[in-house]
Amino acid sequence: MTQPTLHVVPAATAATRASRLDEHVALFQGEHRKLMALDEEILTLRQQRQTLLEQIPPAKVRREALRQGRINELMGGVVSRDAAQEYRELGELLEDAKEAQTLSERQERRLALPLHQAHLAVTSAMSMVAGCYESYLDHRVAPAILKPLEQRLGELAALTHAKACILGPEGAQRWAQNELARALKAAMANNPPSLENDSAAAREVLTTSTRPRAHDLLALCDTLGKRQCLQRELADIPGEKETK
Repeated sequence: MTQPTLHVVPAATAATRASRLDEHVALFQGEHRKLMALDEEILTLRQQRQTLLEQIPPAKVRREALRQGRINELMGGVVSRDAAQEYRELGELLEDAKEAQTLSERQERRLALPLHQAHLAVTSAMSMVAGCYESYLDHRVAPAILKPLEQRLGELAALTHAKACILGPEGAQRWAQNELARALKAAMANNPPSLENDSAAAREVLTTSTRPRAHDLLALCDTLGKRQCLQRELADIPGEKETK
């Protein structure tokens, strides 16, 4: 999943930030449902076509067998009306199946642009959540953690000053930073407790995949030129203008 672009969120009170974050989360959830509904509709069309295609080969085999039997019967001066009827019905079935496949493929292509637009809306909504969540963490959550931490760094600062006599100021600061990074890494590996005042909903949004299963259709719309070509193609389909 691509990293969402952060949107700059203006300064606001903690309560406003929390409310705004909830709004962006709700917006993302709504847009994501729309995207998944379109994705499911496309997948249903594909599954229906697959089922249809699986029925065609046996029908062709049966029709060919009837044709050969009919030839043999005609050579012998015999005509089976039942076989002739089945032969005609299979021919009609194959023609209808071909037409149904074409219509299904057209319907799928008609859904490409809505899928593209829904995907853009979901991506935008996620980026808004990311920007708002970052602001929320920086202004609502982080101060309560970092300020007490700063007050407890006095002893480490004194130790770093002592190290500076040996390593020099820059060397001592690198040593202190490495020690802090090592301690933080160890703490993160030990299943840290849940973050107070965190937004589980925002974190869930940022770990949600925005890639539809029918993502191949997005390639039909990833440039302005492709979108225009698809629109012209759909406009040229007989009956398409009347159905819009």
